[in-house]
Amino acid sequence: LARKHTAASYGEISAHFAGRSHSTAVAAEKKVRLWLQNDERLAIGGGEWSVRDLLERIERELLG
Repeated sequence: LARKHTAASYGEISAHFAGRSHSTAVAAEKKVRLWLQNDERLAIGGGEWSVRDLLERIERELLG
């Protein structure tokens, strides 16, 4: 979502999240793309959620 909705580079995004390197953001983006491709589900807060549904919900909240 950070790459989609900002002009921030991978390095800038990584620095914001615990000062990691740009490769961390690249790897995270690949992981999320795989989750979406495979229609993965995540267990969060005692429930199970589709990654796609979670991202759409977060995006709606951010753009709301």
